Amino acid sequence: MAANDDDNFIDGLLIGAVVGTVVGGILGVLLAPRRRTLPAVSPETEASTQTEEMPEATNGSIESARRGLEEKLEQLNQAIEATRTKLTNNPGGDPPPTEPQS
Repeated sequence: MAANDDDNFIDGLLIGAVVGTVVGGILGVLLAPRRRTLPAVSPETEASTQTEEMPEATNGSIESARRGLEEKLEQLNQAIEATRTKLTNNPGGDPPPTEPQS
């Protein structure tokens, strides 16, 4: 009977994937905003347009963002190192042995 349950699960999974794909595709087509076609632009014009549209970032804001990312990276490295230390000192996940008190 377990093989029959496995077959039913696989059949249901495949049917669900196909139905979900079809429904998602239909909803995506119906609900997605319509895009207008843009006129062809030469690479030179496109590059100058992109430069004009980008907001100017100040050196201070870029430096502040960089420092913030460095701090987050340092926190992440510390968490990784702490986890590595715990796993190295305690392989297998068993609680560390307790020493008898004198």
